[in-house]
Amino acid sequence: LSFIQYVFFAIFNIERNDYYWYRKKQLFQNKICNKQRNSEFGIEPTFSILIPVCGTDPKKVRKLIESIQRQTYRKWEICFSCGNEFLKSKDVLLSKRVKRDHRIKVVCSKSSLSVTENMNRALKIAKGDFITFVEAEGLLEKNAFYECVKIINQFPQIDTLYTDEDRISVDGKRYFHPHFKSDFNLDLLRSTNYIGHLFIVKRELQKEIGLVCEKLFYEYE
Repeated sequence: LSFIQYVFFAIFNIERNDYYWYRKKQLFQNKICNKQRNSEFGIEPTFSILIPVCGTDPKKVRKLIESIQRQTYRKWEICFSCGNEFLKSKDVLLSKRVKRDHRIKVVCSKSSLSVTENMNRALKIAKGDFITFVEAEGLLEKNAFYECVKIINQFPQIDTLYTDEDRISVDGKRYFHPHFKSDFNLDLLRSTNYIGHLFIVKRELQKEIGLVCEKLFYEYE
């Protein structure tokens, strides 16, 4: 912060928040978004985004889908698995978004399923080059997949990729709990789940590992 800003905060007794200024610098202008949308890469993979829905608020799922549809990199598909209780949702806007976008694939069950069962059903209909795990009630920044593709082009041999994350207020206006993650750290990973979301795995590696194990999934979470 500049000297004038420090004086301003001191006079008016305002708490300094460096992260607020950092976030402000990260906001995307339309010009940058349009440039990213028109960018071409040597490697342009398709991301299969798994959204297992189990007792999730339909409005939050809709907001997640909207944040995916706003991505500046557009080669993706949503693999959406839900149970019968979600099918009865009266969120008309969610239904319209699912029906209008051919990139959204839906598999439904007549009975309620666990998160891992829904995830494995979504995994079976995924056709992309990278399997992408997201939080069902989360949101993605507009450039999330664009930045991932940049890294994949720099390191074509990459098998997995994870990103930083943050928490946002209910009204969507305030970011307040950033998690700037370290590079791969096996010792840290053995003690805590620092990877979280967004987590991306190359399709070949996922096939080698197989479906998600329910016991290991809950231990990981």
